[in-house]
Amino acid sequence: DSYLLVQKFLKEPLSEKATIQKLQAQKVMPKKKPNIFLFVTESLREDFMTKEIAPNLHSFKQENIAISNSFSNANNSHHSWFCIFYSKLPFYWDKYKFSNWKSGSVPLQILKQMGYKIHLYTSARLSYYEMDNRIFGQNQYLADSVCFKPHEDGVKAFESDTLIVDQLRKDIQSLSEEGHVFITFLDSTHFNYSWPEETDSVFTPYVDSIDYIGTSCFKKDLEEVKNRYRNAIHYVDKLFGKVVETVKSTKGWDDSVIIFTGDHGEEFMEPRNLFHASELNKPQTNVPIYLKLGMNKEKTAAKKGNIISHIDVFPSVLHHLLEQDYYSSLFDGQSILRKNRHSFVISSRYNASRAPFEFCLNNGNYKLLLRFKDEKQIFQSPYLQVLSMKNAQDESLDWNLALIREQFGESLQKIFSE
Repeated sequence: DSYLLVQKFLKEPLSEKATIQKLQAQKVMPKKKPNIFLFVTESLREDFMTKEIAPNLHSFKQENIAISNSFSNANNSHHSWFCIFYSKLPFYWDKYKFSNWKSGSVPLQILKQMGYKIHLYTSARLSYYEMDNRIFGQNQYLADSVCFKPHEDGVKAFESDTLIVDQLRKDIQSLSEEGHVFITFLDSTHFNYSWPEETDSVFTPYVDSIDYIGTSCFKKDLEEVKNRYRNAIHYVDKLFGKVVETVKSTKGWDDSVIIFTGDHGEEFMEPRNLFHASELNKPQTNVPIYLKLGMNKEKTAAKKGNIISHIDVFPSVLHHLLEQDYYSSLFDGQSILRKNRHSFVISSRYNASRAPFEFCLNNGNYKLLLRFKDEKQIFQSPYLQVLSMKNAQDESLDWNLALIREQFGESLQKIFSE
């Protein structure tokens, strides 16, 4: 086996108490408080966001900010949600367990401190791995209103998504054009994939239900399974289009901040897996991350970077609101509006309820797959096992230490403390 001796450890995060003290000492108010909309959609991969499958999102992407390489920080939902809402690398999952961190997402705490009200709309069950309390704090105190429409007892995911989007649109029309954060979790694109089949079956033929063993072992009905996925994306796109239309009908459209992303990707046997949470390849980690930051005056600056991941979302939003990168010391992510940005992202592999120990460093051209030697004590593990090196298309490459140093030496320095 090939091991790298990093000679350092992962950085320890600030304690909850120290973080709260820092926030209280650093209170800063934006000139304006435009409404903020964040959409987190289940299992969405960037190469399916075409004009045919997702026309509304396709034009939203063209009109706003999208960085050419956009990745999730994990190939599963709970670690990805954690990374989005904490702007911390997935290694820190255990450090922010609800048992020792009660105050919820730091970016959301900052927005509350600025005077924002936070509204949650979800068809996904956020009690999964206690994400409701992890994101919104103990008893979800950070959320001023919650609209939860579960899809169970015969209710389909698309029906739940339709209900929450209807409520979201009503609230946009009745609430003021500033001072609100609307967070929406959409679930129609979770396998088995869900949409109104009688009225919205754009892609045919499709299977009525997915034969997991048949498809994963023999690629049975693969294109028909993909058509289920395409139809579900098309329906989510339709819902997103309706929300955009509603926001456009208010005075707040110009200044509004809108972020749309998928929590992780989805694989269809490219090369060998079905769905997600198995490998750190492009289909499972290359997600849409589209940002409308008001009138997008910073678009040129943002486009100078060539890579973005979920941990960069909230730092970018806060930088845009405050016109300076005021809170950067609290986050692992970086604002896309910064001049000198990280040139790499980290995506981690599913590890059930524990912190991930296998991960991929990706600079857009090369990917280095690594594993902590001590899987259970990643914060005390100075050795990393090199699993493989690949190019952007996931083709394996011959590697040596000189190549690793050249491509990832600086990235490894930044992740591990002195």
